[in-house]
Amino acid sequence: MILVYLSAAFILGIYCAAYYKIPLSATLTVIAICLLVSLALHILRKRYALRSVSRVILALACIAIFLCGGLRFAAVPTGDGIQPYTGIENTSISGVVSDEPEPSNASVKLTIRVDEINGEKASGTMLLYTERFPTYSYGDRIHATGTIEAPPDDINGFNYRAYLEIQGIYTTMFYPGVERISGGNTPQPWQAIYSLRHSLGESLRASLPEPEASLARGILLGL
Repeated sequence: MILVYLSAAFILGIYCAAYYKIPLSATLTVIAICLLVSLALHILRKRYALRSVSRVILALACIAIFLCGGLRFAAVPTGDGIQPYTGIENTSISGVVSDEPEPSNASVKLTIRVDEINGEKASGTMLLYTERFPTYSYGDRIHATGTIEAPPDDINGFNYRAYLEIQGIYTTMFYPGVERISGGNTPQPWQAIYSLRHSLGESLRASLPEPEASLARGILLGL
């Protein structure tokens, strides 16, 4: 039961930190005080058999864990080097396709690890939506020019922006001008794995009818 209380305190701390800023120095001080007082009460309880202080120790532990939850939330990055360029038209980015492209009926979603913006060094990951053709592959270095935008925060009731932020993605670019510079800019083992995955997916597509083919690709290969 104690573990339930501590887990609930940690989760509540994360939730509260999403709405209220927690000062780091004061939080660490309170955590240290709670732990020291809890340790002192525990020693007194053992020495003098004071059962009544058990609830006080648990309460102090919950306070410390609650604040640790807040610190855990605060430790999550809330931005990257791409965000300052949001909303600026004709922004040029250079980077590498860091995940397998995800095609849909009308577009392809590329995850780009950006290393240069407008000729200056930058770092971050963004989603780029472009036409189905020409095709791009994992490890391709591309150059794109367009408007960097924040992801939509509501898609049919789903908070897409928060979903991407959990993955460390804070920006998107829709249908920019894209130029492929080179390929093979990622570790060879990963390229081989993605190539094998793609080949298996195409084999399933060729050997099974729809919708069974798409279902098998999704379940077995995550495509």
